[in-house]
Amino acid sequence: MISTRPSSRVVGLAAALLLLAVAPLLAATANVISCPFSGAGDSIDRGFYLSYSANNLAGVTLAYTTDVAGPYSITLVARAGSYNGSLVGVPQTVNVNLSPGLMTPVTFNFGGAPVTPGSTLAFTQSATGGNVFFDVGPCNPGSCSACPGVVETVDTAPPLSTVRRGSVGVTATQEVVSGTGCTPSDTVLCIDNNPGDKRFQISVTYATTQSGGLSGNGHAIALAPLGVSQGGIFWFFDRNNPEMLVKVLNACTVNSKFWVFFSAGTNVGFRVTVLDTQTGHERIYVNPDLSAAPPLQDTSALSCP
Repeated sequence: MISTRPSSRVVGLAAALLLLAVAPLLAATANVISCPFSGAGDSIDRGFYLSYSANNLAGVTLAYTTDVAGPYSITLVARAGSYNGSLVGVPQTVNVNLSPGLMTPVTFNFGGAPVTPGSTLAFTQSATGGNVFFDVGPCNPGSCSACPGVVETVDTAPPLSTVRRGSVGVTATQEVVSGTGCTPSDTVLCIDNNPGDKRFQISVTYATTQSGGLSGNGHAIALAPLGVSQGGIFWFFDRNNPEMLVKVLNACTVNSKFWVFFSAGTNVGFRVTVLDTQTGHERIYVNPDLSAAPPLQDTSALSCP
């Protein structure tokens, strides 16, 4: 069973691609956490965590130094809730030249990875090339109030180790889009038409009588941090068990339409909404509960341009 605006098709498992020829919206970042650098360093083997109020993670800026000048490769990993929690985005690696006595800022781009607002993000760091130290911010060991919600720990033992100090020199940013573009979140998947425009907004809800009755919002996982800017997936019950892959294809030169393809490996009832934020047009696809979702290829989903 399917309901759409203005027409419909049954939905299943596929990927989200989008390619159109319109002026892109402007993406920007805004600070969520801003704890100043102090010039004091600590071992990169220590972890840190912070309370994050935004719905996506765009970038994380830290500062590093070393005891031997040279090129270094630094990797930052973000996880939800604990040091062994699920990944937020994908690990980011930056190559940088470091010098003794000089803190060098480094920004790791997480590409607007979805985050549940108010969650704890736990970060671990590693480096190749020699000893690396990161700026610990304005506070000495022990708690302090200079950077609320930002905590360095003695190591990276899960769930969140032992508090070492109440600060780390760090800036964390969220991604925002000007105009009418899509803003990514834990439950909203944004896909580009033109690079960075986030024109298409996709959300999923589910409901089933199975296991005593379950319902909620599908959780979005953007694939852009992996270099796949035109697709994404959703999970319902377990992040390690994705239910759906979605894609929207630009076929404006074929039949003046955007095509919506997706597939779901489930018999759970769900409702998928695909919104073109530029035109306000949307398509809604419904799969009834206890019915195996067939694959969908809607080749007349949304009008161009």
